[in-house]
Amino acid sequence: MTQVELYETQLGFLEQLIRQSDSMQTPEGALRAILIEHVNDRLAGGNAYVGGAIREDVLRTEFPEYGERRFAHRLEPITGKAIRVRRGEVLRIEQLVGGQCVDLNAYNLQDYKEFLDCAFTRSFQSFQPGRGEFIWTSAPRGRPMFAILDIAETCEVDLVGHRCNRVFMELGWDLPEHANCQDTLAEAIREYGLTPDDVHDSFNLWMSTTVDDRGRRQYRWNPARKGDRVDLLALFDTLVVVCICGNGDLLGLNNYTFAPVALEVYEASATAAALADAVEKRWGSLAGQLRTEDLAGSPVLAKRELISDGAYEPRYRPPPAKVVVEVGLTPDEERLVAGLQATGVYGQSVGEVLRAAFMRWCNTHHTPTRRAKLDLWQSS
Repeated sequence: MTQVELYETQLGFLEQLIRQSDSMQTPEGALRAILIEHVNDRLAGGNAYVGGAIREDVLRTEFPEYGERRFAHRLEPITGKAIRVRRGEVLRIEQLVGGQCVDLNAYNLQDYKEFLDCAFTRSFQSFQPGRGEFIWTSAPRGRPMFAILDIAETCEVDLVGHRCNRVFMELGWDLPEHANCQDTLAEAIREYGLTPDDVHDSFNLWMSTTVDDRGRRQYRWNPARKGDRVDLLALFDTLVVVCICGNGDLLGLNNYTFAPVALEVYEASATAAALADAVEKRWGSLAGQLRTEDLAGSPVLAKRELISDGAYEPRYRPPPAKVVVEVGLTPDEERLVAGLQATGVYGQSVGEVLRAAFMRWCNTHHTPTRRAKLDLWQSS
């Protein structure tokens, strides 16, 4: 008999499958059956990755109406602008000439500690979010901040690189005083009492980049055309900060030139507000999302130096308990386990291989990650 060590969470998935199945009667039988199914998945072309599958969690909705335009601004090179965009309002960013990379920061208007997070967005949406997808805030809040209602086909999004800054300019061109996105964004948010430390990684619009075979980021020609635009629906009250990238004369991001872009805000309509309500109900009210009121007792430090709290007592979440399931394998099943073991990506022991095969099958078929998306349709 082989001992398979499972955490209670993993055993919970196994027990769910047993309850849902007519053929799987015991944990041992379920592990053996899923071993066969996982091997069949691999033989059918399933890859060696262990991240599981994606299940699109789709909300089908009519494209919302826009209210009256209440704000318009011509964003000149190399300036920025902080704009209050309320729940249900739409921010439009439009190319007036073309070829311009636009950096975007955003904050919860009532709590600046909640802000747009590129890492959360690329992890739970994609590296190239498009129409009907969301821009998310940072953990521990982790909720949709904007819905992308419209995005030009020329608008590649970069969520990987750091915003340009004085250090970048000095190392690259020995020009530490050159205009850059860090300084431009910091100057724009100064109107609202925020500081350079509050600038965060930018959601970069019309920024065409790639990674070469050495893992280094490369920049490509900007394909943006006059009239190309992005429309973002605010899902709660926000402060949005937009700037034109400051190193357009040095890199091809702006095609070695600078040009203005247009910013507009459209008032909330009944259909846009209803869509914001629907998104909040579905993806903005999860049990794991903390709110400002949940963190009311968390201080915002006034001092810069970090000092240990002598009364600190750690309160970590405990790991799940372990259980052992005994499994008797047939000679044919042992050969299948040996084949998986030989790949080097299932663990060392037979028990580890059985656990990995089960969880990899489970991540693909039973517990795929939900990926939020709007299916926007327009009535004739």
